[in-house]
Formats: sequence, structure tokens, C-alpha cells
Amino acid sequence: MTDINAAILLEQLKKADIITRKRIENAQYLSEGLADTEGIEVPTVKKDHKHVFHQYTIKVCQDFKMGRDKLIEYLNGKGIGSAVYYPKPLHLLDHFKILGNKEDDFPVAEKISKQVLSLPIHPHLTKEQLDQIISAFKELE
Repeated sequence: MTDINAAILLEQLKKADIITRKRIENAQYLSEGLADTEGIEVPTVKKDHKHVFHQYTIKVCQDFKMGRDKLIEYLNGKGIGSAVYYPKPLHLLDHFKILGNKEDDFPVAEKISKQVLSLPIHPHLTKEQLDQIISAFKELE
């Protein structure tokens, strides 16, 4: 690590609690706003557990109005970024071929990898931007 990177990191570490708290607040707001959206499963946090929401990943179920990839296009058209960070389950990545796993060895992981979608969650999102995300989903109902 360079001295410049270390200096930036030290300053960011001072803000870690604030950043984490804001991500959690944003996630709670999105989860409440999207909770009744048919065909969308929002992340859950078990009682007495903490999730820092590095990513806010929803599941686009088969009973949603459109498939995940069409939803990405729709959100992009609304100016809302979204991403699929892990398009393949681990057992299908080249790094793990040595283990001998193949397609259909883990069907649940394979199915879910085609349904997950991460929405913006960063700490600089405004309430208006979060409302824009929620509204985009509500318009599909």
C-alpha cells in the first residue's frame, strides 16, 4: 500500500461507523418501501444480528412482472443503477474447476444466481433518491 492510500484509508476509518450506520438506515428504508412488492424478496436481518450492507441485494422471483435482466434495463431507463455482482455461483467459476463440480451440482445456487440484483445503498444516497428507487418498483404494480 502506498503512503497516499494509507492516508486515505486512515481518514476513511474515522468515518466507518457513520458510513455503516447510513448504509443500514438506507437498507431499512428500502426494505420497508419494497416490502409489499410482489415478486421481490428484500434482504432480512435476523434478530440480534447486524448487517453492514456493503451491498443491498434483492431476489427477483418468478412471479415478478419481469425477469431480472429486463428489470435492470427498466431501472437503467429510470436513471437507477443496479448490478449483478456474482453472476455465477462459486462452483462454476474457473478457479474452482479443480474441485470437479459441474452445472446442476448445486441447483439452488445456480437458480438464485440468475435472480439476484443489487440496488444502490451507498451512504450518500438522499431520501429522494431512495424514494425514486421505491417509486420505480411501485410503478410496475
